[in-house]
Amino acid sequence: MARHNRGRRQKGRAGALVHAVGIGGLGCILFAVFGWVQYSSSGIETALRSRPEVPGQQHREIQAAKSLGTSSYYPLEVGRYWVYQNGNGRGGVERFIERRERQGNQDLYFFADGTVVYLKEGKIFEMGPEGGVNVIPVDPSPERAPYLYVSEGMQIRKRLGALDTTVAVGGRRFDGCLEVITEFRNIDSGGGETLAYSSYFARGIGLVGRQRWPKGDQTGLSMSLTDHGVKHL
Repeated sequence: MARHNRGRRQKGRAGALVHAVGIGGLGCILFAVFGWVQYSSSGIETALRSRPEVPGQQHREIQAAKSLGTSSYYPLEVGRYWVYQNGNGRGGVERFIERRERQGNQDLYFFADGTVVYLKEGKIFEMGPEGGVNVIPVDPSPERAPYLYVSEGMQIRKRLGALDTTVAVGGRRFDGCLEVITEFRNIDSGGGETLAYSSYFARGIGLVGRQRWPKGDQTGLSMSLTDHGVKHL
């Protein structure tokens, strides 16, 4: 009986992680992670401080930063929001970036749900207050190897799938999407079944949909984007 109850707890734990990872609501392993992360960002603000201003320079730098955001598979900008709906049409979540802080050479973006996000070496790190970390590779360079890490008793492997695919979401077509494949298993059980899902990211928008494996048709998303944009604060 104890073994049966343990199995049910492990399955429940894996199911909860599938939902949490997909909507980006995962938190940090411990906020001590900030101690070992060696922050390295684009350095736009640092450059602005270290160089003497010339007429129009700051405006050009700001426009350059915005253009980088619109070309990203996970644009980070204060005021940006995303609204998602579960595949069954019931329930969903809204994500919203409410502020940004500079720590060292790194920009940290704070979401309304308590998640903290930053970009490092071609990967997005999503961390929140309740434990766990979600890493999203967003650099489509062909030499990028799979990324392995452990979070909350799960061994997680992230790798890129399709680099230029089309996703249909709610009657809207998103071209040129990047597919990020997540595979994970419970290491506490000494192995166990490996679960997987695909996440699709569109340039200048971010996550547009998630699809559980084994894949069905392209419209059979388990989570989809219903609205997005930027609120001017």
